[in-house]
Amino acid sequence: EPLIGLLEVKIKKEVLGYDYSETKKHFQNLQNYFGAISCLRVASQIIQIESFDCSSLVAECAYELKELNKGTFSSIGPGASVYVADRRLLKMALLNGLKNASESTEQASTSREPKSIVVTWGETEIEYWIAVIDDGVGMGKMNGRAIKIGDSTKTGHFGMGLTIVKQAMQTLNGSLSISSPNDTGAVFELRWLR
Repeated sequence: EPLIGLLEVKIKKEVLGYDYSETKKHFQNLQNYFGAISCLRVASQIIQIESFDCSSLVAECAYELKELNKGTFSSIGPGASVYVADRRLLKMALLNGLKNASESTEQASTSREPKSIVVTWGETEIEYWIAVIDDGVGMGKMNGRAIKIGDSTKTGHFGMGLTIVKQAMQTLNGSLSISSPNDTGAVFELRWLR
């Protein structure tokens, strides 16, 4: 990562008109790729297992996405629920699910008025769970396929987001499942052992 930063400094100095060049566009793609690899590395390490209120985690993620103009969300859960996990890894996974739901809903809004994105959570005797339910464009070609590095239906995306989420959940001894029970929308579900 430091080498990429050094390279950026050198390119800006040495390439005339860098800010309006194709070089800048390709270099930003390279930075995004290495950023995704860095996130994948982070997703494979547990730093701190802690107790936290799931409703506040959901609210924090929704606020961050609202600041990025990524839509609004409805929360339906049992209120204040204390969960145990590496909160940082769970937040990384949940933010990705919310971003995907937001992008899918935004894409669907060009042809119809989709319903609001819903975030819900709960627990059983053996596990905790959080689900993001959207009424977006659905999974299309991804429906039923395994999550693989570089696999994406989105133009210009590296296909690393769901791979990072999958790794984070495996690190938490949990799982990620995505389904599209109807032609539209998707259910993004995170589960991990208590």
